[in-house]
Amino acid sequence: MKNFGKFMLAFVPVIMILTIFFGSEIVSILLFMAGSFITGGYDSLFSSLQNMMNHTTMLTFIMYLCGAIPAALWYYFGFYRKGKALRTNTWIRPSSFGLIALLGLGLYKAVDLLMIFLSAVMPQAMKNYSDLIESSNLGELSFLAIITTVILAPVVEELVFRGLTLRLFRRSGVPFFMANILQAVLFGLYHMNLIQGIYAALLGLFLGYLANRYRTLLASMTLHAVFNFCGTILTQLDAALFQNFFVQLLLMITGVLLSVAIMHLIQNQQPKKAPQAMALGIPNLRQTPYDQVEGESFI
Repeated sequence: MKNFGKFMLAFVPVIMILTIFFGSEIVSILLFMAGSFITGGYDSLFSSLQNMMNHTTMLTFIMYLCGAIPAALWYYFGFYRKGKALRTNTWIRPSSFGLIALLGLGLYKAVDLLMIFLSAVMPQAMKNYSDLIESSNLGELSFLAIITTVILAPVVEELVFRGLTLRLFRRSGVPFFMANILQAVLFGLYHMNLIQGIYAALLGLFLGYLANRYRTLLASMTLHAVFNFCGTILTQLDAALFQNFFVQLLLMITGVLLSVAIMHLIQNQQPKKAPQAMALGIPNLRQTPYDQVEGESFI
């Protein structure tokens, strides 16, 4: 029963962030309408609401900003502050960030190949997804949109899903393999769209793996940021530079092969030995915070 309670607790961060997003959106709209009513009366209410709905980027920025605070506090007091000893064992290095960035680029093109497959088997779902992208201005390239998509969203979502949800599943006694699948599925459901949810869940598996492999959220945040950057910036360049379908197909296949090669390199990358251990000829201890029951942490 105790472990069941801990298992159910792992769902709370997702519920929390969705509640905060919904609440902050409603409050923002109400405040905007109240300001319009004060300055323009009843006649301005409808037009102000329409105007607010056209500024989805600002709403999204506010939602993530509001969600960042409780997620960061929970992660800091629940995990980070309790695991100072383990943080010294994090072994990510500059070359690791390079590998992660290349993995993000490879996965971006691999997902394009997945989208072709999904278009063939689920055409209506793909149409709904395309309509969502167009109506919600998700492809917008304003400064605020880029900051939200490339920086704020990866930080908040990694705190919630890899920093809290995955860790809480592990604390309940779930093996890492299953815990990683559970958090990835929740990450897909969190996007509330079938097509986006499918590739988000697959991406979530890689994000959880990297956080566990390097024992730091910096790894998953980097992959998440690079993937989002490619999905916003490089998508525009792709459409302009590579209009031939066969060239695009070649790039997608290259992305799959690149992802496989980088994952192989990451899996075989060895942690640096601590100076004291090297001097004594002792192999470096490879503690994995996810394997700890209590007091585990990573950056």
